Amino acid sequence: MKKIIYLLLAIAPYITMAQLPNYPTYTHGVTPVSHGMAVGIDTDDNGTHDRVIVSGVTNLPFGDLSGAPFLSTVYDINESNGQFVPNNTINLDAVADGFIDTANFDGLYGNDVLLSGTTSFANNPPLVTMLYLDNGSGGYGTGIPLVGLRSSTGFFFDFDSDGDMDIFINGRDENGNIRFIIYENVNGTPVNIFDTTNQNGVNEGSSVAADVDNDGDQDIILLGTVWGPSLKGFTIINNGDGTFTFNENLNGVVDSTSAAGDINNDGNQDIINSGATITDHITDIWLGDGTGSFTLSSSSLTTKYTYANSLLHDFDNDGDLDYFITGREVASGASGKARVYLNDGTAQFTECTTFMPQGLVYPISLILNIKMGTDVKEVLFLSGNADSYPTNDIQAHTYIIGDAQLSVDQYDISHEVTMYPNPTSSTVKFTIPLSESLDTVVITDMFGKTVYTATGLYINEVDVSTFSSGMYYVQITTKSGAIAGKKLIKK
Repeated sequence: MKKIIYLLLAIAPYITMAQLPNYPTYTHGVTPVSHGMAVGIDTDDNGTHDRVIVSGVTNLPFGDLSGAPFLSTVYDINESNGQFVPNNTINLDAVADGFIDTANFDGLYGNDVLLSGTTSFANNPPLVTMLYLDNGSGGYGTGIPLVGLRSSTGFFFDFDSDGDMDIFINGRDENGNIRFIIYENVNGTPVNIFDTTNQNGVNEGSSVAADVDNDGDQDIILLGTVWGPSLKGFTIINNGDGTFTFNENLNGVVDSTSAAGDINNDGNQDIINSGATITDHITDIWLGDGTGSFTLSSSSLTTKYTYANSLLHDFDNDGDLDYFITGREVASGASGKARVYLNDGTAQFTECTTFMPQGLVYPISLILNIKMGTDVKEVLFLSGNADSYPTNDIQAHTYIIGDAQLSVDQYDISHEVTMYPNPTSSTVKFTIPLSESLDTVVITDMFGKTVYTATGLYINEVDVSTFSSGMYYVQITTKSGAIAGKKLIKK
C-alpha cells in the first residue's frame, strides 16, 4: 500500500541501462533476523523514516528449531549518522513467519503498527496478530489482539473508501484452518466483518493491495497454497459495498513474493509474482488492463526464486519501476542471491551487473529515506539467512542507493505549515512562514492520482467539497523550493 513519502527522492544523473554504481554500505546497528519482517515509520510526518521495527529469529540451529530465539526490536534512527539505535523502552511481540505494516489506524497521533506471526517454531506455539496504537508519547499502548495467524500476510487498507484504514489478514490459525479476514475500522476499533475458513484464503503465500480495476478503491492480490497439491492465485476485486469478487486468474505459487505497480507506464496496476509451483519455480509479470484482468507478459525475468522477498523501486531514477528480489535462487543451490533488474519502461527488464547486494534467504527487503546530518539518504535494508538451511549465518546489510542534495531543514517545512480545518467537508486553508512565498499546491488521492493542482502566490484556500470522502495527500511547494507534505481527510 502507498506510504507517505513526500518528494524526498534521490537526485542523480541518468545512468546507462543495466549499470548502477557499486553503492556503499554503512554500519547500521541492527541485530540480524531471519524469517522476519520490518517496517519503517515516519513518526514526525516530515517525509523521512526515523523509526524501524524489526522482528524475526536471531539464529536457526541445526536439528531442533523449537528453541530458536525470537526478537522484536524498535529502532530509533540517529539523524546525525543514520545509525539504528534500539529503543529499549518499547516492547512488542516477537514473531516470525508473518508480516508487519504501519498506518494511522485510529486517526490520533502517529502511525500505528499491525504485527502478525508465530511466537515459536515449537509445536502448537502461540500465534499473534496484534494492533498497537501510537500513544502520542513516542511509544505504543497495550496491543489490541486480533485472530492469531502464522504463515500470515496482510496490510492496512481502506476497503470502504471512508477515509480511515481497515485491516486485511490471511494465514493459518491455531487449529490449522486457513482464514481470510477483514476488519472494518469503526471509530478506531477493529470489527471483524468478513471471516471465511478454508474457503478463500491461502497458506505460505503473499499479498499486495492495488487498485487493479481503477475504480478508486483498493483490491487484493493473493497467492499461495490450500491444503494438498493445490496452488491459488487470486485477484480479489473490492466491490465497494463490503463484498468482494474472487477471480482465480493468476498462476498460483507457494513460498511466494509479490509486488504491484505500473511497470509499463500505461496508467494501470501490474503485478510481478515469484515462487514455487508444484513442479518448478517461476517469476511472472502480469500486465493489468485497468478492469481487473491481466495478461501474462513475455517475461524477461527468467530467474527462479523461492523463500524470497521483492520490491519495485526506481533504482536508476529514469522514471519507471525497476525490480529487486532476494532469496534462494534455485540455480545457485541453497545460498541466497540478490538481483536488480532495470526496466526499460515497457516492462522489459535487464539485469544490473554492477550493483549486486548480498543475497539472503527468508529475507526482509525495505527501502528507507533516512536523514544523515544535512542530507537525506535513500537506503536499501536487507536481513536474512546466507543460505536456506538452518544456520547461525544470519546477516543484515544497509546500502545507500540515493542521495538527496538539499538539506532536510531547508527542504521540508511541514512543521511550519498549518492546514485547517482538517477533517473538512468544504474548504481547507493554508498558512506558511512569512519568509516563504507559495508556488504550487498539489493534492493527490491515496492511490497517487492528482485531483487538484494550482499555481500562484496567493493560494491560501482550496474548495474540496466535490472530492469523494477519504484521505488525500497535499504537497505545498514554495518559491524557494521548500516543500511541505500534509494528510487531509475529506468528510
